[in-house]
Amino acid sequence: MVPVKGVLCHSHPSFWVDVGVDVGYAALITVCLLIMACVLAIAACYICSAQRASGRVVHFNTANQVLVQTLSRPPWTLTATSDPELSIHGFAFAGEGITIVDSNTLERKRSRRPITVGAKWSRGVSHGKHMYEVIWPEVHRGVTASVGVGTATTPLFIKGKVTLVGMTAASWGFDIAKKTIFHNSAPGRRCPPNEEDIIPERFFMYVDMDRGELGFGSSNEYWGVMAENIHNLNQPLYVMVGANVSMARLQVFYRGSGRPFH
Repeated sequence: MVPVKGVLCHSHPSFWVDVGVDVGYAALITVCLLIMACVLAIAACYICSAQRASGRVVHFNTANQVLVQTLSRPPWTLTATSDPELSIHGFAFAGEGITIVDSNTLERKRSRRPITVGAKWSRGVSHGKHMYEVIWPEVHRGVTASVGVGTATTPLFIKGKVTLVGMTAASWGFDIAKKTIFHNSAPGRRCPPNEEDIIPERFFMYVDMDRGELGFGSSNEYWGVMAENIHNLNQPLYVMVGANVSMARLQVFYRGSGRPFH
């Protein structure tokens, strides 16, 4: 190794500046930094691969260096097939105050009382993976508008403007006005996590009875699993909604399943 004793200043040839730099040590430090960069890159690739396998992709937003997390839609939703026999099911039970216009469309009756009324699907699910499309305009939501699943005995009426679906221990509901999941009257995860996001008029609900998971997402974004262990009751769960706005109109459609309907 040859140490550099000084550097000649061209403007003043007679003036030497002693920089005390050892070329060999500088090269060694450079090599170490390159090795560390490679190790970090390999670790980052490993983390991303593991998170992709679990349905989560993590990346950095280079504009502001904020860690951004994007959730991947469950694979079964990409191959879910529609079945005419399953698609004929729809709303069949409704509390006083809701009109079933057709099997997929509900209309809330005009009311001056502060009440929340619900409706329930004609058939519950106990196995398989099922996808539903919800169309609920923002102007028809009010202070609470819930959609989710519940057992056959889950109430369809409650006084006050409260979250109906998710009110009991036998129901799980996503209040799209509050952007929060509810179970047994207790608030859970927010959906989507970004508070500025508005739930679009059209979105999807994913009911995975094999894994006991309830998830939601839009046509181009998956918001994640919002409730777990929904199959622990060992009872069929029915699609449910709860509305409080007079003359509110909403629709729910069965869009396919990853396994045969049971």
